[in-house]
Amino acid sequence: MRIPLTSTEPPTIRVAYADDHAIVREGISSLITRRSLLLPNETIVVDIQASDGDDLLSQIESATHKPDVCLLDISMPGRNGFDTMLELKRRWPEMGVLAFTVFDIEHYLVRMMIYGANGYMLKNCSTDEMVAAILSVYHYGVYYPDSETMHLYEAIKNGKVGLPAITYKEMELLKLVCTEMTWEEIANRLEVSEEAVEAYRTNLYRKLKVNTRTALAMFALQTGIVPIDINRHGNPIHY
Repeated sequence: MRIPLTSTEPPTIRVAYADDHAIVREGISSLITRRSLLLPNETIVVDIQASDGDDLLSQIESATHKPDVCLLDISMPGRNGFDTMLELKRRWPEMGVLAFTVFDIEHYLVRMMIYGANGYMLKNCSTDEMVAAILSVYHYGVYYPDSETMHLYEAIKNGKVGLPAITYKEMELLKLVCTEMTWEEIANRLEVSEEAVEAYRTNLYRKLKVNTRTALAMFALQTGIVPIDINRHGNPIHY
Protein backbone atom coordinates (compact mmCIF):
# COMPACT_ATOMS: atom_id res chain seq x y z
CA MET A 1 0.00 0.00 0.00
CA ARG A 2 1.34 3.41 -0.97
CA ILE A 3 1.29 6.34 1.47
CA PRO A 4 0.60 9.57 -0.44
CA LEU A 5 3.20 12.27 0.09
CA THR A 6 2.11 15.60 1.50
CA SER A 7 1.95 17.88 -1.51
CA THR A 8 -0.24 20.47 -3.18
CA GLU A 9 0.01 18.45 -6.39
CA PRO A 10 -1.94 15.20 -6.80
CA PRO A 11 0.33 12.13 -6.94
CA THR A 12 1.22 10.76 -10.35
CA ILE A 13 0.84 7.01 -10.80
CA ARG A 14 3.34 5.87 -13.40
CA VAL A 15 2.34 2.95 -15.60
CA ALA A 16 4.31 0.78 -18.02
CA TYR A 17 2.48 -1.26 -20.63
CA ALA A 18 3.91 -4.16 -22.65
CA ASP A 19 1.95 -5.43 -25.65
CA ASP A 20 3.21 -6.48 -29.07
CA HIS A 21 0.23 -4.92 -30.88
CA ALA A 22 1.13 -1.24 -31.28
CA ILE A 23 -2.39 -0.02 -32.09
CA VAL A 24 -3.82 -1.78 -29.02
CA ARG A 25 -1.01 -0.52 -26.80
CA GLU A 26 -1.29 3.08 -27.98
CA GLY A 27 -5.10 3.10 -27.88
CA ILE A 28 -5.37 1.69 -24.36
CA SER A 29 -2.61 3.97 -23.07
CA SER A 30 -4.46 6.98 -24.46
CA LEU A 31 -7.77 5.88 -22.95
CA ILE A 32 -6.23 5.37 -19.51
CA THR A 33 -4.50 8.77 -19.55
CA ARG A 34 -7.65 10.60 -20.67
CA ARG A 35 -9.87 8.81 -18.15
CA SER A 36 -7.44 9.61 -15.33
CA LEU A 37 -7.98 13.33 -15.93
CA LEU A 38 -11.34 12.89 -14.20
CA LEU A 39 -9.77 11.49 -11.03
CA PRO A 40 -9.99 13.90 -8.07
CA ASN A 41 -6.92 12.85 -6.07
CA GLU A 42 -4.32 11.47 -8.46
CA THR A 43 -3.38 11.20 -12.11
CA ILE A 44 -2.22 8.23 -14.17
CA VAL A 45 0.46 8.52 -16.83
CA VAL A 46 1.47 5.67 -19.15
CA ASP A 47 5.04 6.78 -19.71
CA ILE A 48 6.53 3.46 -20.84
CA GLN A 49 5.14 1.54 -23.81
CA ALA A 50 6.99 -1.64 -24.78
CA SER A 51 6.60 -4.09 -27.64
CA ASP A 52 7.75 -7.16 -25.68
CA GLY A 53 9.23 -8.29 -22.39
CA ASP A 54 12.84 -7.45 -23.23
CA ASP A 55 11.85 -3.97 -24.40
CA LEU A 56 9.88 -3.45 -21.17
CA LEU A 57 12.73 -4.54 -18.92
CA SER A 58 15.22 -2.37 -20.83
CA GLN A 59 13.02 0.73 -20.62
CA ILE A 60 12.33 0.24 -16.91
CA GLU A 61 16.03 -0.30 -16.19
CA SER A 62 16.95 3.01 -17.80
CA ALA A 63 13.94 5.00 -16.53
CA THR A 64 14.60 7.80 -14.04
CA HIS A 65 11.20 7.17 -12.44
CA LYS A 66 10.30 3.50 -12.19
CA PRO A 67 6.68 2.58 -12.92
CA ASP A 68 4.33 1.96 -10.03
CA VAL A 69 2.20 -0.48 -12.01
CA CYS A 70 2.93 -2.58 -15.10
CA LEU A 71 0.29 -3.86 -17.50
CA LEU A 72 1.68 -7.05 -18.94
CA ASP A 73 0.32 -8.97 -21.91
CA ILE A 74 0.84 -12.72 -21.64
CA SER A 75 1.31 -13.69 -25.28
CA MET A 76 4.21 -11.77 -26.82
CA PRO A 77 7.03 -12.79 -29.17
CA GLY A 78 10.48 -13.11 -27.65
CA ARG A 79 10.26 -12.88 -23.87
CA ASN A 80 6.62 -13.69 -23.10
CA GLY A 81 4.53 -12.50 -20.17
CA PHE A 82 5.42 -15.43 -17.91
CA ASP A 83 9.18 -14.98 -18.26
CA THR A 84 8.82 -11.20 -18.02
CA MET A 85 6.77 -11.50 -14.83
CA LEU A 86 9.47 -13.56 -13.13
CA GLU A 87 12.16 -11.06 -14.11
CA LEU A 88 10.09 -8.04 -13.04
CA LYS A 89 9.53 -9.52 -9.59
CA ARG A 90 13.18 -10.53 -9.30
CA ARG A 91 14.47 -7.03 -10.08
CA TRP A 92 11.67 -4.89 -8.61
CA PRO A 93 9.66 -7.04 -6.17
CA GLU A 94 7.57 -4.12 -4.91
CA MET A 95 6.39 -3.11 -8.38
CA GLY A 96 2.73 -3.86 -9.02
CA VAL A 97 1.93 -5.98 -12.07
CA LEU A 98 -1.43 -6.61 -13.72
CA ALA A 99 -1.72 -9.49 -16.15
CA PHE A 100 -3.65 -7.99 -19.07
CA THR A 101 -4.73 -10.50 -21.66
CA VAL A 102 -7.32 -11.60 -24.16
CA PHE A 103 -6.98 -15.19 -22.90
CA ASP A 104 -9.57 -16.18 -20.31
CA ILE A 105 -7.67 -19.43 -19.71
CA GLU A 106 -7.41 -20.41 -16.06
CA HIS A 107 -4.05 -22.16 -16.15
CA TYR A 108 -2.47 -19.15 -17.90
CA LEU A 109 -3.81 -16.76 -15.29
CA VAL A 110 -3.01 -19.06 -12.36
CA ARG A 111 0.60 -19.27 -13.56
CA MET A 112 0.77 -15.46 -13.64
CA MET A 113 -0.51 -15.40 -10.05
CA ILE A 114 2.10 -17.98 -9.01
CA TYR A 115 4.80 -15.84 -10.61
CA GLY A 116 3.73 -12.78 -8.63
CA ALA A 117 0.97 -10.91 -10.51
CA ASN A 118 -1.01 -8.54 -8.29
CA GLY A 119 -4.17 -9.04 -10.31
CA TYR A 120 -5.48 -9.61 -13.80
CA MET A 121 -7.75 -7.97 -16.35
CA LEU A 122 -9.20 -9.25 -19.61
CA LYS A 123 -8.94 -7.01 -22.66
CA ASN A 124 -12.72 -6.82 -23.02
CA CYS A 125 -12.89 -4.75 -19.81
CA SER A 126 -14.00 -1.12 -19.79
CA THR A 127 -11.68 1.85 -19.34
CA ASP A 128 -13.25 2.49 -15.92
CA GLU A 129 -12.44 -1.08 -14.84
CA MET A 130 -8.85 -0.74 -16.02
CA VAL A 131 -8.36 2.52 -14.14
CA ALA A 132 -9.94 0.97 -11.04
CA ALA A 133 -7.53 -1.97 -11.30
CA ILE A 134 -4.49 0.31 -11.57
CA LEU A 135 -5.63 2.36 -8.57
CA SER A 136 -6.29 -0.78 -6.53
CA VAL A 137 -2.85 -2.25 -7.22
CA TYR A 138 -1.21 1.12 -6.49
CA HIS A 139 -3.03 1.69 -3.17
CA TYR A 140 -3.62 -1.86 -1.90
CA GLY A 141 -1.16 -4.06 -3.78
CA VAL A 142 -3.84 -6.26 -5.30
CA TYR A 143 -6.89 -6.15 -7.56
CA TYR A 144 -9.93 -8.42 -7.54
CA PRO A 145 -12.61 -7.85 -10.20
CA ASP A 146 -15.24 -8.80 -7.61
CA SER A 147 -15.87 -6.09 -5.01
CA GLU A 148 -17.05 -8.52 -2.31
CA THR A 149 -13.77 -10.43 -2.55
CA MET A 150 -11.83 -7.16 -2.43
CA HIS A 151 -13.63 -6.14 0.76
CA LEU A 152 -12.88 -9.50 2.41
CA TYR A 153 -9.22 -9.27 1.38
CA GLU A 154 -8.88 -5.76 2.83
CA ALA A 155 -10.58 -6.79 6.08
CA ILE A 156 -8.23 -9.77 6.51
CA LYS A 157 -5.12 -7.75 5.68
CA ASN A 158 -6.17 -5.00 8.12
CA GLY A 159 -6.84 -7.51 10.90
CA LYS A 160 -10.56 -6.67 11.07
CA VAL A 161 -11.60 -10.26 10.45
CA GLY A 162 -9.79 -13.57 10.56
CA LEU A 163 -9.42 -16.12 7.81
CA PRO A 164 -12.45 -18.35 7.33
CA ALA A 165 -12.19 -21.84 8.79
CA ILE A 166 -10.63 -24.10 6.16
CA THR A 167 -10.60 -27.87 6.61
CA TYR A 168 -7.50 -30.01 6.10
CA LYS A 169 -8.80 -31.36 2.77
CA GLU A 170 -9.72 -27.89 1.58
CA MET A 171 -6.25 -26.63 2.46
CA GLU A 172 -4.65 -29.48 0.56
CA LEU A 173 -6.79 -28.56 -2.44
CA LEU A 174 -5.89 -24.90 -2.02
CA LYS A 175 -2.18 -25.74 -2.22
CA LEU A 176 -2.69 -27.70 -5.41
CA VAL A 177 -4.89 -25.02 -6.95
CA CYS A 178 -1.83 -22.77 -6.74
CA THR A 179 0.03 -24.98 -9.20
CA GLU A 180 -0.51 -25.73 -12.87
CA MET A 181 -2.12 -29.12 -12.20
CA THR A 182 -5.46 -29.90 -13.84
CA TRP A 183 -8.53 -30.73 -11.75
CA GLU A 184 -8.13 -34.39 -12.72
CA GLU A 185 -4.48 -34.37 -11.65
CA ILE A 186 -5.44 -32.71 -8.36
CA ALA A 187 -8.03 -35.43 -7.69
CA ASN A 188 -5.43 -38.11 -8.39
CA ARG A 189 -2.90 -36.43 -6.10
CA LEU A 190 -5.47 -36.21 -3.27
CA GLU A 191 -6.64 -39.76 -4.01
CA VAL A 192 -10.27 -38.68 -4.13
CA SER A 193 -12.89 -38.51 -6.85
CA GLU A 194 -13.34 -35.49 -9.09
CA GLU A 195 -16.76 -35.04 -7.47
CA ALA A 196 -15.07 -34.69 -4.06
CA VAL A 197 -12.67 -32.11 -5.50
CA GLU A 198 -15.63 -30.20 -6.89
CA ALA A 199 -17.26 -30.18 -3.44
CA TYR A 200 -14.07 -28.90 -1.76
CA ARG A 201 -13.71 -26.26 -4.47
CA THR A 202 -17.31 -25.09 -4.05
CA ASN A 203 -16.77 -24.74 -0.28
CA LEU A 204 -13.62 -22.68 -0.84
CA TYR A 205 -15.36 -20.44 -3.37
CA ARG A 206 -18.06 -19.75 -0.78
CA LYS A 207 -15.69 -19.20 2.15
CA LEU A 208 -13.24 -16.97 0.27
CA LYS A 209 -15.96 -15.20 -1.76
CA VAL A 210 -14.44 -15.98 -5.14
CA ASN A 211 -15.87 -17.77 -8.15
CA THR A 212 -12.92 -18.81 -10.33
CA ARG A 213 -9.79 -20.87 -9.83
CA THR A 214 -7.67 -17.87 -10.78
CA ALA A 215 -9.20 -15.69 -8.06
CA LEU A 216 -8.93 -18.57 -5.59
CA ALA A 217 -5.20 -18.95 -6.29
CA MET A 218 -4.64 -15.20 -6.14
CA PHE A 219 -6.44 -14.88 -2.80
CA ALA A 220 -4.46 -17.77 -1.32
CA LEU A 221 -1.12 -16.39 -2.50
CA GLN A 222 -1.77 -12.72 -1.70
CA THR A 223 -3.03 -13.37 1.83
CA GLY A 224 -0.25 -15.84 2.59
CA ILE A 225 -2.60 -18.78 3.06
CA VAL A 226 -0.32 -20.50 0.58
CA PRO A 227 3.26 -19.17 0.41
CA ILE A 228 4.70 -18.22 -2.95
CA ASP A 229 7.43 -20.81 -3.40
CA ILE A 230 9.49 -20.45 -6.56
CA ASN A 231 12.60 -22.57 -6.99
CA ARG A 232 15.93 -21.26 -8.28
CA HIS A 233 15.00 -22.13 -11.86
CA GLY A 234 11.97 -19.86 -11.66
CA ASN A 235 9.45 -22.70 -11.70
CA PRO A 236 6.67 -23.10 -9.13
CA ILE A 237 7.21 -26.03 -6.79
CA HIS A 238 4.34 -28.52 -7.02
CA TYR A 239 3.13 -29.82 -3.68
